[in-house]
Amino acid sequence: MRKSGRKTNKGTLLPVTNPTGNGDIGINEVLEGQRVSPYTKENFKAFLESEFAEENLEFVDTVEQFKETASDTNSVAEEPALDKANQVKETFIVNEAPKQVNISSEMRDMILDAFENKSLDVHVFDDAEKEVITMMQQGPFLRFLKSAVSENISQTHANWRKQVGIVSLTIAVTIMLSFILLQAFSGIEVLDSRYWRLVGFPFLFVGISYFQSGKRCVCSALAVQGVAMKKKDHRTWWEMYGLGKKKKTKDAVIGEDEMDMIVQDPYAREQLRKLGVRYFYESIIISAFSMLVILILPPGDDIYPF
Repeated sequence: MRKSGRKTNKGTLLPVTNPTGNGDIGINEVLEGQRVSPYTKENFKAFLESEFAEENLEFVDTVEQFKETASDTNSVAEEPALDKANQVKETFIVNEAPKQVNISSEMRDMILDAFENKSLDVHVFDDAEKEVITMMQQGPFLRFLKSAVSENISQTHANWRKQVGIVSLTIAVTIMLSFILLQAFSGIEVLDSRYWRLVGFPFLFVGISYFQSGKRCVCSALAVQGVAMKKKDHRTWWEMYGLGKKKKTKDAVIGEDEMDMIVQDPYAREQLRKLGVRYFYESIIISAFSMLVILILPPGDDIYPF
């Protein structure tokens, strides 16, 4: 495992002990692009978007752009460095800014005073940047590390799966209740067998597996394929499944945006695969047990003897 804790342009930050047991992972490593999926900067950005906290990462990126611009021009008091500094201030620092970051009032006042007194230098945002990175490291970053090995679909897709599960379960219950009622009141001999209720089993299985998948944010098929669909602009399921098959092809050309959807870290990939297999078998067992209970119920004429 790579270690952070070295001096960078973002300050010295200690590595975080990964709560999943996958060694120490420093937030600087992620921000500087030294990690593979599911720990890339794009992965972290997508996670922050899901928590509506992407302004923190945008602030860090914009400050880094300001530093690069100031270094190129060797001056903060001239364009375009001054324009970039003003952009940081107006977007992230001033009160009621569109993407105001959560920094201490003392830090905010110190930065605004530097603008007012025209005492700007290339390090004007350094302390605020480190404060924001430290805040991310102690909160969202830990949750991000945990989600990397426990989820492989976005919350949007998970909600859709729960809806599909509820609809499928409703259809399954409707089918099975219909046959029980028909057995009770129709008098049609061919419908007397309780095995007609098995017609609802496929809907029961789909309903349980999809609802479980949505509740846990894990798609078993994608987990086995080693891909994750966690971006806001996620692709369709079959596109992601195809990507999983594509990555196994030796000469496959995989785009840069697709690389963040492939789980490259061996530990994370194996953990997601185990979860996917486990949840799949859980769905089978729950579905089979539920169907067995339905089959054990006596035919309709025994339930309704009138």
